[in-house]
Amino acid sequence: ELRQSSNAMECLKKLKAALQKGTKERMLMQIPHLVLLRDNFYYNEIVPIITEWAMVYITRVQPAMSDDASHLQDQDQRNLVVSYISRTCPGVSKADKQRAEAQFAKTFTSVTDIKLLNLATDWINIYLPHCLRKIDRVTFGLMSEARAQGEGANAPLSRIKLAIPFIGKDVP
Repeated sequence: ELRQSSNAMECLKKLKAALQKGTKERMLMQIPHLVLLRDNFYYNEIVPIITEWAMVYITRVQPAMSDDASHLQDQDQRNLVVSYISRTCPGVSKADKQRAEAQFAKTFTSVTDIKLLNLATDWINIYLPHCLRKIDRVTFGLMSEARAQGEGANAPLSRIKLAIPFIGKDVP
């Protein structure tokens, strides 16, 4: 369904380009998985794209949620939603936060709409950056057959079948 949306495909292209840029500039790390190294890169480069992606989703599901869903079609309203979602980003002034919240409260009256946008705000500003900052460097594996044979007959079976942690090294 989203493959037919030009907005969705454009968001994915922008996201791919931003991730490549972040990796090249060492703001992101690809090994052992995608890891956020610099918060300012996330908030300056990734948040606008992810917010647009959230808007693609919201405009998809909103007609089924409320009767007054057409308010998201207007570019001014889209900008209002983007400013509302990004109001909790670092560097946003208190006045801008209050202005975004006041304008948002005047425009959106549906409780479901407000809940959906608050959920998007939390995902974009709290959960996603938290997950991207986590590094899973520990893997576990059994001792290889060659190593087990090298241990000789003196090694207990529990040593041969024990999961051994390995901490990988990475370069930021």
